Amino acid sequence: MATLNIVGLGLSLSLTERGKALIESSEEVWLDNYTVIVDDIKERISNAVGKEIKIAERKELEGNALLNRAEELGSLTLLVVGEPFFATTHTTLYIEAIKRGFEVRVEHASSIFNVVGKTGLSPYRFGGTVTLPKWLPNYKPTSAFDRIAKNITCGFHTLMLVDISDGKPMDINEAFETMRKIDAEKKVINEKELFIISRAGRSDELLLFGTIDELEAFKSKIKHPYSFIIPAEIRGFEEEATAFWREKTKAMKKAL
Repeated sequence: MATLNIVGLGLSLSLTERGKALIESSEEVWLDNYTVIVDDIKERISNAVGKEIKIAERKELEGNALLNRAEELGSLTLLVVGEPFFATTHTTLYIEAIKRGFEVRVEHASSIFNVVGKTGLSPYRFGGTVTLPKWLPNYKPTSAFDRIAKNITCGFHTLMLVDISDGKPMDINEAFETMRKIDAEKKVINEKELFIISRAGRSDELLLFGTIDELEAFKSKIKHPYSFIIPAEIRGFEEEATAFWREKTKAMKKAL
């Protein structure tokens, strides 16, 4: 029976003892470079476990290539930044491996959802997550903002991720520009205050709260991976917490 290990690296990009043991038991180790792009991790993890790390792109993750390779070798580990089952790509891989008779072992980890509590917004008040899409000349979707509007109407906050296209994360300048263009039509954000979380869980984590105009002042400081949170009506303790982040962001802006 072939074995597939799916190991989450969490936000801090670190391995648990069990995660290391799963890697050591594998014939090959692959790193997902499709659902999250992380430039500085491959060599570090390779040195930590003493094994070569291969890069898994979309063709390996969404086809049968990775499972076929695991079947050929007998065992294989896939490393995933954050929590493995945050992306449906990994869930599909997991289910397909079970269908094919694999032994599948999973090491769970933290994801961006574990960080939203830092904002002071209640995790119980989040609606559906959306992704800010990369616009192309003949492809300019705006439906993400329809979902944000629906969440706001229902009293739900929205976590907004950013698109990855052709193996490259969306630049923060492009993200702000796309948001402005969509909102010019949808009128969802307007002058609304929102959060941005950059490099969550790492030593250079940055958490900001303000309008798009205010957040754009930090463009040189915001690094991938980053996400946005668009609040609905702010209530109770959330008011105190957002007031704290508002003032902290203003103080940081003065220091730029």
